[in-house]
Amino acid sequence: MEHTPIPWRNESGILHAKYPNPTDTVHPARCKNEADAEFVERAVNNHYQLLTALEAIFEADVPMPPMIILQARAVIEEARK
Repeated sequence: MEHTPIPWRNESGILHAKYPNPTDTVHPARCKNEADAEFVERAVNNHYQLLTALEAIFEADVPMPPMIILQARAVIEEARK
């Protein structure tokens, strides 16, 4: 099963997504308030860019504290599931 396609857009706390067929609009989430909807919209729509940026920093072989390396590996692993 695949996740709902991105981008999602927020309209008054209801998140919308479109499938390749323009008439197939789905509502993957309804939020309690506008702030939550805006947060979810930004997080979902930027997920892959943020993950790619984290992987690039991690792969740059820049010296980092061991705890940061462990956290980065855990986040990357969880995000790639």
